[in-house]
Amino acid sequence: SSAGSAATSGNRNTYIGASAGLLSSSSIDNVAVGSQALDALTTATGGNTCIGSGALSAVTGSFNISMGYNAGDNITSGAGNIIIGASVDADSATGDHQLKIANYNGSSTVTWIEGESTGNTEIAVNWNPSLSTTGKAFVMGF
Repeated sequence: SSAGSAATSGNRNTYIGASAGLLSSSSIDNVAVGSQALDALTTATGGNTCIGSGALSAVTGSFNISMGYNAGDNITSGAGNIIIGASVDADSATGDHQLKIANYNGSSTVTWIEGESTGNTEIAVNWNPSLSTTGKAFVMGF
C-alpha cells in the first residue's frame, strides 16, 4: 500500500491506507487514516492527526487535526488548525490556529462554525438558538 514507505528516522507514526504518510521520512507522532492522507508530509514536523481519504494531503506544518474526505487538503505550512467536514478547506493554506466545521454535499458547502488565530469564533448567521428538550437541561449563554 506504500503507506509510510519513505520513513527513515521518524517514529511513533501510524499510517493506514494506500499512500497515507507516503513521503514522511523523519516526522514524528502523526496519525493518518485514509488513502493519501498526510501524504506530502516529509520532514521532522509532527503531531498531525487526520481521518479521511486525502485529508491534510498537502500539509508540511505541525499539530493539525482534520476529519473528513479531503478535509484540510489545502493546508501547507499552517499549524494548529482544526478542520472538520468533507472537502472543507482552511481559509488560509499557511495560516495557524484556524477552526472550521462545515460540510460539502457534492454541490455546495455549509459552514457552521469558523474560528481564527486571534481566538474569535463565528457561528453561522442562520443559526437558530432554539432549544427543545425532554428531561433535564442546563443552558448557558442565551
